[in-house]
Amino acid sequence: MHKSRGVIRVLLGFGILISLSGCLISDQDSAEIFSDGKLPHLLDELVNPKPPADVKQESQNSLLLDVAVIDEGVDYTHPHLQNRVRYDWKDGQITGVGVDVFGNDNWAHPNLYSPWLFGLGAKMSDDHRLTSYSEDPVKDLNALNDKFMNALESEIASSSTLSNSLFRKITKASFHVLGAYQLIQEESKALKTYQQFKEHNRLITAFGFRQDTWEEKSRYPEGYLRAVISEPWEISARRPWPGLDSYEDTPEFARPESKKRKTDFDSFDTDDNYGGVSNLYRFDGYDEFVKVVEKVFEKFDKQTNFTEKFLKPYFEVRKAFEADKIGGGFDAYRSTSDQDSAVRALYASWFAYAYGGSIRTDPLYLIMRDYCRSLSNEDYLQLRTASKDQLKTFFASQLKDSYQLFHEVANYATTPAYSKAAELNTDRAPLQRAVRRYLRDEPKLHKFIDQILSQRGELLLSCDPAAFETVANNPMKDQYSRFSRDDSNPYLEPAGKEASHGTHVSGIISAQDEAIGIFPVRVIVEGIQTRKEKADALRNKFEKEFNAWIKADPTVFYAVIQLLKPHIDELGSASGKEVGADYEKTVAQVTESLSPFMDEVFRAHQLIFYFVDQILKAIEVVGQRHIKIANISLGTEQEIGVGEPSEKEDRVIQHLQFLIYEFFKYKIGQTIQTKAPSTVFVIAGGNSGSWVDGRSRSALPCDIGSPFLAEAAEQMKSAAAPNNDIKNIVCVGSLNKRGELSQFTNLVVNPKVNFFVTYGEKIRSALKTSDCSGIDEMISKEIKRPALYLSSSSSSGISFERFLIDQGRLPEKATDKEKGIVMMREGRKYALARRLLGGLYDAALVHRCITATHDEMQGRWSGTSMATPAIAGYLAKVVIEKMKAAQLTQDKIYSHPDFQPEVLVKDLSKKATYCSKIPESILSKIPAITDVKEMPEYCVLKFDEGKKSSPLPTITSTQSP
Repeated sequence: MHKSRGVIRVLLGFGILISLSGCLISDQDSAEIFSDGKLPHLLDELVNPKPPADVKQESQNSLLLDVAVIDEGVDYTHPHLQNRVRYDWKDGQITGVGVDVFGNDNWAHPNLYSPWLFGLGAKMSDDHRLTSYSEDPVKDLNALNDKFMNALESEIASSSTLSNSLFRKITKASFHVLGAYQLIQEESKALKTYQQFKEHNRLITAFGFRQDTWEEKSRYPEGYLRAVISEPWEISARRPWPGLDSYEDTPEFARPESKKRKTDFDSFDTDDNYGGVSNLYRFDGYDEFVKVVEKVFEKFDKQTNFTEKFLKPYFEVRKAFEADKIGGGFDAYRSTSDQDSAVRALYASWFAYAYGGSIRTDPLYLIMRDYCRSLSNEDYLQLRTASKDQLKTFFASQLKDSYQLFHEVANYATTPAYSKAAELNTDRAPLQRAVRRYLRDEPKLHKFIDQILSQRGELLLSCDPAAFETVANNPMKDQYSRFSRDDSNPYLEPAGKEASHGTHVSGIISAQDEAIGIFPVRVIVEGIQTRKEKADALRNKFEKEFNAWIKADPTVFYAVIQLLKPHIDELGSASGKEVGADYEKTVAQVTESLSPFMDEVFRAHQLIFYFVDQILKAIEVVGQRHIKIANISLGTEQEIGVGEPSEKEDRVIQHLQFLIYEFFKYKIGQTIQTKAPSTVFVIAGGNSGSWVDGRSRSALPCDIGSPFLAEAAEQMKSAAAPNNDIKNIVCVGSLNKRGELSQFTNLVVNPKVNFFVTYGEKIRSALKTSDCSGIDEMISKEIKRPALYLSSSSSSGISFERFLIDQGRLPEKATDKEKGIVMMREGRKYALARRLLGGLYDAALVHRCITATHDEMQGRWSGTSMATPAIAGYLAKVVIEKMKAAQLTQDKIYSHPDFQPEVLVKDLSKKATYCSKIPESILSKIPAITDVKEMPEYCVLKFDEGKKSSPLPTITSTQSP
């Protein structure tokens, strides 16, 4: 990835900085990825969802004026927007929703697809596009896995060694063909580790440990051995083999602070991390298992050509993606091109496909599984044989004990004993504030957790996975299944799940007047990986237009010469007023001197070039559609640093970046002037908390004015540049609820720019129907996730060792072994409480999301992005009133003299007040629109009443212990 020099930035008005150093998504233009230029049917349905069936064409008649939302897309399936969005119709059927400039189609939804899976078994054309790809490659992988695992299960059953070992538990539910592939690749390392375990007599057999010592007992709790020996094995969600290391051993905070316990394991060549070899080497018979896997895989590979036909093309496509040959982005989890990473990413997609919607993704099931594995054998057996009432009593006792453990740790943190025990250099104030908040909000936590327990709590009682398998025993199983499938679809980019910016903006606009329609126009807002040919074409296009800009306009030429002459030797005698052959020669000297640096600037700021290119196309779309008002809550910012770099080349690059930005401003102004002259563009001013003057700081496309070119025009006595003669842009800043400027808002000080302010903090509006962030934020403000704050060291929290000493449960002068035994025993109790309460809190969050209606998908966001649509919507309201008075429809007003941008801005100004009461302040001259609305509140958190609350269960305590 190329590093940015930090001169040009791209940001969402919402305040999210986006740069090319971050994670990249895939190009969303199917023509750049698939050889036929079309999305596979499966992807098309996912990224271009069809509007609800109850949307009727006649309902569009009530929308009197459309506002274009140029953003990352709009979720037109949201209940508050589905009848407010402008659809394209043909023969009574919806054929499109807005324009997707980014995806090159007419469905401007914010979902993002991830195409790299289609490399499985595919081919690449000469121009690096996918061809001969499957319509559903993960389904194909699932079928291949079934074939392999059938053969492996049969071979294990016929082996006298394996059928009498723990490896008899290897089934389709616990192993995968990709696990076999990785195991074979790393065979020597795994077998070496196996031999080390064997030599130290530390292998786990079908009957337990070969050597039963305190070390093993302290490393593995009873529940671990019980799960390994007595329960069916489950495949890991992270790796293609059994998840046998997911049962927590002694927690880290319970290791003695004075001397961390060491064992012979520390010298073993183990690798149980995310990308390491399988942990199956811990089990007796592993060497025989490896031989069987190799035998079965070799036969399977010959029958299916799995490695050459399926995996090898997949690896090649991934490498090509990362070499920028074809479009495909990866999040941090998919960031490397090595085969191990590629296999893990492929497996993760398969797991989402195979287990999406199953109990394996139900958070309550995961709590039950881990909770039951944490129990002692005595408690576990009691649960399996207890009556239902006994189960309720037992679990209520466990939950009460967990609350009590949290409570006593929190109380301890507020005592003088903790203050005395903590190191002098430790800032205890933040922890103590968090603890006081926990104690204050503890009753709310009880009630919040009770809401899920009252509906689904009995699933936790029996330690019986079978209880989850039937709808009768598992309330809301179908709802959880649908949520899980939607939440983890392997063909969708995770970044698209919460891509709610355009939806939020649209909700604010539509809230201003019921007659406003929304016309979404999707543009790029994330860094992408795409075909090298596409990137090169864009770079060459901009360089050609940039050179033509310098040559075609004498004023531009003059300004460029004055800027560059001190830094380019060949321009030493140039004046910028050359004519004829001298003019041509000087232009050539400029462009030839800058050309070697153009590639570096383009690669460092590639997102900016894509963004500007798509903004220009979006402006054309708006003009073609004769849309009167367009909202742009996006933008880039440029800052001129203090001083100049010492190196000559760095100075040239800095000035080239400045000139490119000037070119962008000129190009946008020219496009507005020629393609959409009668549209009012309402644009966010940015969130850097600074000024925007068009020179030292610029915010594009809000302030496209150029003092740089204005000075040159004055000296040349020439006409103003098109971007210095724009009357149809309104820049917007943000106010807080008290009517003061928000601390983050930019302040546009260019007097030629129309600058308005309105409320932009904590504005409530719609989010994507897949986006639960608003619900999560609402809950977390009321109730924080419970935390124990225990640590192995007092410098990073509450020292568990010191805590036990102060509580009288550990002698001050205990030996290391005595400390280890006590801290292991006590630590597991606290770890169980942390797992139980933390897991229930997380499950309650998911439950609240799953039980929410779509109209509850809303959130409070802040930024000039939120102020901008309030102004755009308010202006639309003013225009609608004017249309009604003149008895005109929107198709008649685009070129009407009474509805031209300059007139409408004056109409808006007449409705304004001022944002400062201080007469002598410059702020007193900034017009403010304060009569704006936000979406009604549909999402609320209630514990004791309301449609979403439930009666408290009998199995939990609702009182503070």
